[in-house]
Amino acid sequence: MKNFDDFTGDPQQSCLLLLSRAVAGDMEAATLLYPRSVPSLCAWLAQRLPHPLAEEVAHDTLLKILRTGVQPPQGESFLSWLHSVAWQLAVQRLREERERMQKEQEFGQHLQLMNVPAAEPVEQMKVLAASLAALPQRHRKLLRLYYFQKQTSKAIAKAQGRTRSAVAVQIHRICEQLRHETKSALHRTFQSPLPGSSQFN
Repeated sequence: MKNFDDFTGDPQQSCLLLLSRAVAGDMEAATLLYPRSVPSLCAWLAQRLPHPLAEEVAHDTLLKILRTGVQPPQGESFLSWLHSVAWQLAVQRLREERERMQKEQEFGQHLQLMNVPAAEPVEQMKVLAASLAALPQRHRKLLRLYYFQKQTSKAIAKAQGRTRSAVAVQIHRICEQLRHETKSALHRTFQSPLPGSSQFN
């Protein structure tokens, strides 16, 4: 069996040897592979991504490779394959971040306050937090799954044995309830009448 230093003149061959041993469970090989692959991968990603994300993706790429045991196709260089795996992971992270931001924006749009007296953002957040806390636990869980854990209404419906439309309608109703209760609470705080206010059912 070849030693780790057999390919010192060829870094890519050395990494391939270490990788094959690491995925077979050799912890020493995995430890040696990290400094030979992750820093250069991070530098490559940093030219294309924000640095914190580049560092995170570089680290997670090696973990993913070791966890799944995947190795480069025959004839493909270690470096180009590593870049390909890392970039696929980066695209996935960027997509997830974009979806998270879209859902947060959607959540904010659901809760836009209309005809509300001027209030400091901190005061609005306090009132909103109180309104959220007053919701039934199942309603808070539904909002958490959809807006903050980024699950789709289809996935939630499947897990709960419901229809997708039923979940979507319930999310909309909960957000409308929050919007109404937050408006009402802010008007009470500022002792201002709420024009056209009616009890939410």
